[in-house]
Amino acid sequence: MDTIITISATVDSGQPGDHGIPSMYS
Repeated sequence: MDTIITISATVDSGQPGDHGIPSMYS
């Protein structure tokens, strides 16, 4: 799950909707 957290943080940093994961974790 560490990978998902890293990706979500990167996407949330300046790439919203890149994977759609941060939206759920938000």
